[in-house]
Amino acid sequence: MLLQVAAQVIGNDTAITIGGMQGNFQLNVRVPLIARYLLGLMHILSAVTTLFAEQCVAGIVANTDRLSWLADNTPASATALTPVVGYDIAGEIVRRAESDEVSSRNAARESPRRRTDRQRAEPTANRPRQPDRMTDDRSTRQLDPGRAVLFRR
Repeated sequence: MLLQVAAQVIGNDTAITIGGMQGNFQLNVRVPLIARYLLGLMHILSAVTTLFAEQCVAGIVANTDRLSWLADNTPASATALTPVVGYDIAGEIVRRAESDEVSSRNAARESPRRRTDRQRAEPTANRPRQPDRMTDDRSTRQLDPGRAVLFRR
């Protein structure tokens, strides 16, 4: 049903757009067409969103254990290591995690790199993951360009 409404919305939007293009000298004889389709869009969209919320969205419960596992095992979580160990080493950790099918935390712990790199990465890798803080615009902070290590030779 949602796809049918989406198709109707696209058709009505096209009719409204064409109706708006046909006005000459601030006189548009297609205003009744525009009004009819616009009011129709508002009606069917309000009806379908209510129905969708009641029949589909209501009662959905997140599987927090699975979400936590996915957040912990995503290669993107290694981006937290980048300011600490540098881009190249964080990239190696992600590649190792992908090839060995382990989490980036375990890959950082088992990194064959120098001991100092592992020691620097371990506190960050062992911190509890907070994906909401990593994705929230308000919590991002500007890194000092002098401190940020993007490439190591």
